[in-house]
Amino acid sequence: MKISQLQKKVKFVSNAEGKLTEVVLPYESYQEYLDMKVSLELYESLDTQESIKRAREDLAAGRFKDYEDVERLIQDLHG
Repeated sequence: MKISQLQKKVKFVSNAEGKLTEVVLPYESYQEYLDMKVSLELYESLDTQESIKRAREDLAAGRFKDYEDVERLIQDLHG
């Protein structure tokens, strides 16, 4: 969901002085936020960053196999 769409769906809650204290949003938007947060936290992990770096190096050096079909890949994994 785009930010502009989300802004149209949220409801703001103010206290007696008129200060904004809460935001109410649709559950679907909340779930999308949580999914995004989990993805971001995983990506920011040092282990993940190192794995991505190694994978890029392997690709650049040609250390990979390209498979035409899943059956062949499974055979190599078990072989």
